[in-house]
Amino acid sequence: MNRREAIKRTALLLGVAVSPSGITSALAQIARDPTASAKYLSPLRFATATAIAEVILPRTDTIGAIDAGVPQFIDASYGTFLQPEEQTTLEFGLDTLEASAETQHRKSFAKLTSAQQESLLRAIADDKQSDQRTFLRKMRELTLLGYFTAERVAKEVMVWDPVPGMDIPCQDLSVTNGVAYFE
Repeated sequence: MNRREAIKRTALLLGVAVSPSGITSALAQIARDPTASAKYLSPLRFATATAIAEVILPRTDTIGAIDAGVPQFIDASYGTFLQPEEQTTLEFGLDTLEASAETQHRKSFAKLTSAQQESLLRAIADDKQSDQRTFLRKMRELTLLGYFTAERVAKEVMVWDPVPGMDIPCQDLSVTNGVAYFE
């Protein structure tokens, strides 16, 4: 399975499990200013969450997590929707990851190279005994949810057309300007 297929499946899974009204409320807060700083997380935790989101969905030929406003989505979700135990898990995970970065590299996680960031996150993912895995799962969930519910992603990455027209199976995408329509 490739990265895009994994993201599609995760997005489908999350779409079924999450309340549309909750997503709409969080997105309305972010839509006002997708470049705003944190309202709920401390500046250091927000910077760490931003770096993690960009490691999970970096800018490639499509927009990345930062471009889509995912850090602001994570912040709004943290302050508005997460239960107290989920907030604690997120806080503890961000603080522990920051401490690991300081111990191993003498820098903040957000200031590490992408290879160093990936290495620290991979160590958490590979450690089957770590309590940090719950934190990492929550960060992945929030990152993917924030990304795939962003208006900019819908318009630029997903190429969503609200009135797609007739479905012609196996049509050459050059005829439709690269847009695949689904029933």
